[in-house]
Amino acid sequence: MACASVLPVLQRQRKSMALEVRSVKRIVGTRADLGDRLVTMDGRAVEDVSKIAIRIVNAGNVSIGRSDYDGDLGFSLAACAGAQLTS
Repeated sequence: MACASVLPVLQRQRKSMALEVRSVKRIVGTRADLGDRLVTMDGRAVEDVSKIAIRIVNAGNVSIGRSDYDGDLGFSLAACAGAQLTS
């Protein structure tokens, strides 16, 4: 009898997206690493710059179509104080 009540839960269809970090490569070091050198991007001085490659994957068991979400996907860098996202 327990199997009969568990089976529908295991077969529940769910849509879920997850983010995988594929690689992180430092491009520009910290101010201490740079010494007297100045690196700029779009006219602003930058330091501690990394290139992060990510992959968005379907973590559920049902296909996700464009119509399942509105607008563009957004990313938050809330855990990284002072971080900025560029493309």
